[in-house]
Amino acid sequence: MTRRDHQRQVSVMIGGTKAFDDWRINPLAAYDGNGRPEEPYWYILPDEKTIVGLIRDNGGSKFLLRTFSHDNGQTWSRIHRTNFPDATSKFFVHRTSRGYYVMVSNSNPRRRDPLTLAISRDGLVYTKLFWLIGGRHVDYPHIIEHDGHLLIAFSGAKQTMEVMQVSLDELERLAMSESVELDPHLPPVKKTPQQPPRQTDWIDLGEEGKTLYAAADLVVPELGQRATFSLATASGEQRVVIGIDEQCRLTARLYKETVTGPTLQPGSRHSVLVRLHSHREKPDELFVELGSKGMITTEPENWTLSNMKGSSDANLSRVVLHSDADDSAGFTNVRAAPTREALTKARVITNEIE
Repeated sequence: MTRRDHQRQVSVMIGGTKAFDDWRINPLAAYDGNGRPEEPYWYILPDEKTIVGLIRDNGGSKFLLRTFSHDNGQTWSRIHRTNFPDATSKFFVHRTSRGYYVMVSNSNPRRRDPLTLAISRDGLVYTKLFWLIGGRHVDYPHIIEHDGHLLIAFSGAKQTMEVMQVSLDELERLAMSESVELDPHLPPVKKTPQQPPRQTDWIDLGEEGKTLYAAADLVVPELGQRATFSLATASGEQRVVIGIDEQCRLTARLYKETVTGPTLQPGSRHSVLVRLHSHREKPDELFVELGSKGMITTEPENWTLSNMKGSSDANLSRVVLHSDADDSAGFTNVRAAPTREALTKARVITNEIE
């Protein structure tokens, strides 16, 4: 089985036959500034000897990576970048009972939309690509084959689990268009030198000792209404969430762990200071402090709310706001910076409302 461990090292585990805990771990690739391989998957070529390792590239190339093993996964060739486009997303490969391979993935390098199905006769070169579903965020696919059909499961923006059925007979009758050229053309995936650089991540929570500060203004909504501001990954995964719940209580969520703080008066106005401190081997640290409206409060010794239960291990680069209220209640004027002092000069982040 392939895996990525808690230190982001991609490896292969072989064993589990002699005993439940009898496994050998062999490195597949190193996660560093040059490579950044992620979410590996493997399958066997028709010669029944060669194992292909396909890997997502978190280094920003927007293409899948590939490596080979000829000794049952004990050693692997140097990783090379393929020319198969990818939205930096999870994918899945299945060898059908009819001998050819199908790969379901987000092959649009700009976003996780649509989900596509690629076909390869030899497991190396994919010569056909078909649209499955799109017009929205879809990802994390998986395939099983049953009764002449592919059953393709996928996530709808991590809110739903859905399954679609694809007939192998119908799939084999489909033909590729002579041209898929768009008019007008889409902009290039890679930025040109004249364009502003891509927004870099504020913090990598998989690294030891990194700190991020954030500030926002808050108007507490009425009872029964919720409001949140989230620090999210580039793909929109909300890993750190500061919120007001339906009982007007201050909450702080770090990945899947939530702590609850004091109850606030509906309509009251506050400034919010957040400090996020990352760790590699232990849970991260999330602190929240309330202050007077319009001011960035000083960093206290005892914070209003702290959460040291969750461990996110994610790169954060976006803010997502939510409010049940129709008026101005909720979080606004969010800023982020590496230090508390730098918040005073930080620009307000363009609010992304969900």
